[in-house]
Amino acid sequence: MLRFKIKDIFLISKHSLSETLFVIGVTLAFYESLHPWILWSLGAYAYILSAICLISYVLISKTLIIEPEYNKGHILLFCTYTILSVYLFFVSPSVTFTHFISVALLIIIFYIIFKADGTLLKKTLEVISKSMACILIVSIFGFFLYIIGFSLPYSSVTFGDDLYSFLNYYFFLTSDSSSLILIPRFQSIFLEPSHMAIAATFLLMTECGNWKRWYNIILLISIIISFSLEAYVLLLCLYFLNKWIQRKHFIRNLFISISIFILIIIGSFFYNDGDNMFNSLIVMRMEVDDGDLAGNNRTTDYFDAEYESFLNSPDVWLGRDMDGSFGNSGYKVFIYENGFIGIILLVLFYGPLLYNRNNTRAAITALTLTMIHFIVRAHIMWESCILPMYYMAQWYQYIPTNIKKREVEEDGCG
Repeated sequence: MLRFKIKDIFLISKHSLSETLFVIGVTLAFYESLHPWILWSLGAYAYILSAICLISYVLISKTLIIEPEYNKGHILLFCTYTILSVYLFFVSPSVTFTHFISVALLIIIFYIIFKADGTLLKKTLEVISKSMACILIVSIFGFFLYIIGFSLPYSSVTFGDDLYSFLNYYFFLTSDSSSLILIPRFQSIFLEPSHMAIAATFLLMTECGNWKRWYNIILLISIIISFSLEAYVLLLCLYFLNKWIQRKHFIRNLFISISIFILIIIGSFFYNDGDNMFNSLIVMRMEVDDGDLAGNNRTTDYFDAEYESFLNSPDVWLGRDMDGSFGNSGYKVFIYENGFIGIILLVLFYGPLLYNRNNTRAAITALTLTMIHFIVRAHIMWESCILPMYYMAQWYQYIPTNIKKREVEEDGCG
């Protein structure tokens, strides 16, 4: 007969406990950067929980007989990240105590992350992928019920000084103007459809060669129904880079994919006479108007004129305070706010973060997606960007299927 004793709770190994705390701490930081509504009330203080978990991981690890392996190159990454974060803090026009707390905690958090070894980071990103897929599958189910007309409970919520306003269906959010749209874009519980879709794409990057796993399929479905143009571009690039990493028939896959993409575009023009979400949100935004893409709407004409004036002023080095009416995001906004010094410090941080001559294909993949993301949104200081890029460039290793099978067979024989 099995008997449960309270003292059994304390028999969990210190090694397992320390790794669990690391995974929880990093996962919290990852999600906080995506602003899910369940963390809005905590704000930047969510990083306190993350830091407590990671500091506890360090303290417990030091009591182990054999301490975990660590990354010997973490000092350079930590120093460049710290200098960049402090600089961005001081040039920011909205310096508050909460902002200071979040910057200080993130410096501690990333010191511990950069010091950790690749095996632990791999486990952590896999947990993040699986947990995000669990969130998304519940959201997709609720979203489907909403689409087919089920009456679901909701409340009106706002975020960021009423900058964003939503109808909160608890398992997913929709814009408060979604009642005017037949089918709104899917964003799950996160602040924007693009935030969710881009993070999912970066997580898929860390799973190159393993996209048939259930959680990666959920991530892929979520990207598709987000109708995020940037996420689509990133995913398309990632698809080819994934084949390149696996050394598969790159040219053949390129030809097949382009053919399928062209057929989908043609089909979108004819389906419902062009009145469909893919044609409106994706195809129409790729049209060229006066030498510019219709979807290139990250900044307004007023901001573009102000940006040209900024480039010819002394402010070009340290940046200017950003007027919220100027534009939304992109590399121009980053340069305008942080100046050329900010760009230099960003390169000094991302250079060693992405450089790896021993795994050039993975490093080039991370670099390509980072550059695209910086041009379009410039949110590359978010944890949901830094973590996947860092792991991909420094720690990712593709293992061909035949070798995986051989390892499993050998383990079984052993």
